[in-house]
Amino acid sequence: SVEIVTLSPTLQLKLLQEHGKNLGSSIWDSGVYLAKYLATESDLQMKDARVIELGCGVGLPGLVAASMGAQVLLTDKAECLELAAKNAAANSLSASVQVQELLWGETMPGSPQHFDVILAADVLYLGELHESLLRALVQLSRPHTQVVLGYRQRLWSDALFFANASRYFTVETVHPYQRAGVALQREETPPHR
Repeated sequence: SVEIVTLSPTLQLKLLQEHGKNLGSSIWDSGVYLAKYLATESDLQMKDARVIELGCGVGLPGLVAASMGAQVLLTDKAECLELAAKNAAANSLSASVQVQELLWGETMPGSPQHFDVILAADVLYLGELHESLLRALVQLSRPHTQVVLGYRQRLWSDALFFANASRYFTVETVHPYQRAGVALQREETPPHR
């Protein structure tokens, strides 16, 4: 199915979904909240920024970043990438969006890559993935990288994830979407890392 997602008075994106195909084939609430935050409230500088989205699924937050002038790499398991690429094309963003398989904690092909902004939504749903997600965030960041996670509190281990993340990042809740049980975490790597 195709859904038009209105993110601000001036930004609408067309998203193809394949409900039930896999976890990444549908739009999840945290992705919508993160996308709306980026489009309307964030002070992140996206123009010419190097942005990666982890666990992109349909790619909504990354596509918002691309529409704001960023060069975006959408990453997920291989089974999700075709849909993300179709969504980039459907919104005429293919020139600023690339897709690539990335399993968290594994090294990206090519030289070490670091990004200005790392986005991820609804990626804390399995506690056993927290360690590899944190490893990926550390590998892909550099001092002053902004990491923005849209997430819904589901597990007791979420607090442990953020405690572990605070060893590498300054962790701050930037916008608690309390009604929906979703919060956005903004993490910035400290200069002394």
